[in-house]
Amino acid sequence: MGRPINKRFFGTGATQGDLRCRFKTAGTEYDGYVVKQRGDRKFTVTDGTVTATCVLTNKNNGGLANGDMTIRGKLDAGTNGFVTKISGRKCTLVNLAGTVIGTGPWNFGVSTTDGFIQLEESGGMAAGAERGNVAVTTGSTDFAGNVS
Repeated sequence: MGRPINKRFFGTGATQGDLRCRFKTAGTEYDGYVVKQRGDRKFTVTDGTVTATCVLTNKNNGGLANGDMTIRGKLDAGTNGFVTKISGRKCTLVNLAGTVIGTGPWNFGVSTTDGFIQLEESGGMAAGAERGNVAVTTGSTDFAGNVS
């Protein structure tokens, strides 16, 4: 699995710095957050009510199969993609076709010049706060629209 993700990035979904995701179980898609890492591609996720173990995939909302989940990321150039593999320090970002568009360190920061892949986050930690060494912004981060 490589270096696991620090547990401080898992939680209630109410704290900024929690990994935001979309997942499908029992025929329904949910917006949620990661509560436990099972592998570099497999996670336990929840929306606060429904909990499932899911695998990362590169599918837009409405196209997930049962057991699929997505975590979305954005490159400094503004290109959105899907995380298909993630560890404590690095992640791989692909487009809808599955072509790798970026690999490297990740954070929740909004800088477009830091060389990090920005991931979606949930919650509402105050602006300028840090969770470990990862700077966060205000409110949740949601990359609107579909990935192409």
